[in-house]
Amino acid sequence: DQLILGHREAGLRVRAAGLHVGGLVQVGFGGHVTGTIVGGTAETRFVSSTSIKLGPGVLPIFANGTWTMRTVPTPVTLSNGGLSNNTLYYIYAYDNSNTITMEASTTGHETDSAFGVEVKSGDRTRSLVGMVQIVSNGFADHASGRLVATWHGRRLREAHVSSTASVSTTSTTFVSFGSDTEVSVVTWGEELVCGFSGGGAYNSTATAFVFLGCAVDGEEMDGITFAQSDSASQRIAFSVQAIQQAVTEGFHRVFPKWRVNTGTGTLDVGVCPQC
Repeated sequence: DQLILGHREAGLRVRAAGLHVGGLVQVGFGGHVTGTIVGGTAETRFVSSTSIKLGPGVLPIFANGTWTMRTVPTPVTLSNGGLSNNTLYYIYAYDNSNTITMEASTTGHETDSAFGVEVKSGDRTRSLVGMVQIVSNGFADHASGRLVATWHGRRLREAHVSSTASVSTTSTTFVSFGSDTEVSVVTWGEELVCGFSGGGAYNSTATAFVFLGCAVDGEEMDGITFAQSDSASQRIAFSVQAIQQAVTEGFHRVFPKWRVNTGTGTLDVGVCPQC
């Protein structure tokens, strides 16, 4: 049996702002860039618990009073030194004496009025390139936690956990399967979160129900299914796909949840959340 949860990057947007650089017109320069432009957009990616990297590629940078597309020929790194645990940081790139440099800040971002580029609030010299959640005093991008998000060049991310433990409940309101069946993600404000679950369930009472769904930070997602046994403790296979559209930007926990209408519900699952 398998339980699957997920976070899907979706709702990507490209503003129709333009910038002339060296005779080239970069359409979609504003916002975040999803295509390949002048050799590729510089993306923020996980390296290790102590390091993330930016590039190689190009970036919109405001320096010396003007916007330009700057080349990042080799990856630029940022360490976790000085970053606080259990804290969300935005990652910005800026020009430091003609060298592209990264910084982490808890200050949010805004849209630059001239070209539509996302920049650090109050400082257009810092261009938004990523977002991270610090856990265990470091960066994290692993099976059960996708906590490094790039602003440019986004793609589908997948996370999962595994559990073979059977669990039971008599709750008639939705409760979590357990902390070992949750994943964590960081998402941008326009992205969708999808939850997937599947496995086997039964109720100790004949014709009683087991209701199953998914949640983001405890909030019920759209999409609920149920299992009903004709006889007591008759095991029924189930699957759920749920979508949460109104997700705020930042750190989130995604997990399955369930309840019964009467009797005792039991799940036999192996778990695999996706992000």
